[in-house]
Amino acid sequence: MKRALLTLLTLTVMIHSMTAQTDSTSIHPYLTDYLKSIMMEPIDTIICRVDSLIAAVEPQGPDVQSQVAGIAYDFFCDSPLMGQEAVSVHIADNYFLNKKLKWIDEKTFPGVYSFAEFNRHSLLGKSAPELRMEGIDSLWVSMRNIESPYKVLYFYEPQCSSCRRQT
Repeated sequence: MKRALLTLLTLTVMIHSMTAQTDSTSIHPYLTDYLKSIMMEPIDTIICRVDSLIAAVEPQGPDVQSQVAGIAYDFFCDSPLMGQEAVSVHIADNYFLNKKLKWIDEKTFPGVYSFAEFNRHSLLGKSAPELRMEGIDSLWVSMRNIESPYKVLYFYEPQCSSCRRQT
């Protein structure tokens, strides 16, 4: 915990000094290293640290905040670890989709919206959207209302005779 806070403080000071002296694109490698150092933490902890980092660079202005938020969004959007897309969805919802910060490239903004909408309903630990399907008796069935230890769903074209035989 102390190490992560010290790293966050150091990174914030580095971002402040770099944006004061040079082009702010030079923060990318340092920020990526920091994000790699926290990526094994629980999702709630990562979200808290990313929020703290974005808040810490507020004195540098909204452009730097947007850049930091965008780098973190991209980092967790492409993470190979399952469940870390929740960090990107959080960043999208709390900074870009609500217009608190401006997305750097307006042409790719629809992709941020699409990613958040698509992934919001399949995040780990969240309830899946309602799934109602037509049963074999032609009545509509809600998967949530079926009380059973296992639920097996077959998806196939109703006119497929081979599928019916196999089922």
